[in-house]
Amino acid sequence: MISGIGTLRAQLLAPLAMLVLLSLNTSIASAQATITPNYKDADIQQIIEAVSAVTGKNFVLDPRVKAQVTMLSSSPMSPDAFYEAFLSILQVYGFVAIPSGDIIKILPDANARQMPGWEGREDGRDDDIVTRVVVVNNVSAAQLVPILR
Repeated sequence: MISGIGTLRAQLLAPLAMLVLLSLNTSIASAQATITPNYKDADIQQIIEAVSAVTGKNFVLDPRVKAQVTMLSSSPMSPDAFYEAFLSILQVYGFVAIPSGDIIKILPDANARQMPGWEGREDGRDDDIVTRVVVVNNVSAAQLVPILR
């Protein structure tokens, strides 16, 4: 009877041990996950879907976001590096990514310039759009308008 209890215990603990090992293996794999993106004349929407799948970010696309994109990579990159490369692709093709809560809006660059960006003293990250108010001395603001456009 004692050996029956030991066998029952082993039968109950084996699936639990397997579950623990699988969860550890999954967390190690996700911590080391890399992607080697290679796209030739791919629809930009396919790349946005890939970025969403790899990073877990949610995107809303302006209907004008259309382009055939080529991105070649010879080395694996982390999800964060893939996202930074994606932001560079957007910039090259005339689009921007604007964080808005839990989503990221993808818009043509010309439209983004009309939207408010970061305000305050803090510099934006990388290629963020930053809005600053500058006090003008010794020149009228009307004279600066053509220059600043």
